[in-house]
Amino acid sequence: MKRFPRIVGVCGSPFNRDQNGNETLLFTLVRMDGRLEGVSRTSIEIDGTDSTNAIKAEILSRYIERSNYVMLPGITFGGFNFCDIAEINASTGLPILSLIKHKPDLDSIKHAVEKHTQDARKRIAILEKTEIIDLTMRNGYKIYANLAGINAREAELLVRKSTIFGKTPEPLRIGRMISEIV
Repeated sequence: MKRFPRIVGVCGSPFNRDQNGNETLLFTLVRMDGRLEGVSRTSIEIDGTDSTNAIKAEILSRYIERSNYVMLPGITFGGFNFCDIAEINASTGLPILSLIKHKPDLDSIKHAVEKHTQDARKRIAILEKTEIIDLTMRNGYKIYANLAGINAREAELLVRKSTIFGKTPEPLRIGRMISEIV
């Protein structure tokens, strides 16, 4: 691992289902010495199927030459818009970490997807594609992750290195703060 790797953080903005049907995805490029090196955004359809392609396109067009890793706060954006991290890894060659604070109840998620979407099988296939593992942060706090193109040991080291305060790695913490005002 480089001394100061660069991580693309991808965060969704707060959305309201009664609004225009889109959610903004915010991208931050954070170097692990604390330097914010880039910010961009794109939009996806709420409950759509375009998050994987939108994330791939933004990374390939703006960040591929300067990035070492990608971090996401889970694999869903805009409601039930599932992001295929294995496909993003295959297209970009970058290791992908999807990090969540609580272990998901997969049966409840599958039930909700079946109830509220017409193409539930495709979305559930993305959900089942990656294994959920637990990582221990520097402060002893456990988080859960889906990984693509990176092993658990390297992922845990990266999460520890990129979390300065609290429980959220800097690329996601900064992205979340900015996304709240977009």
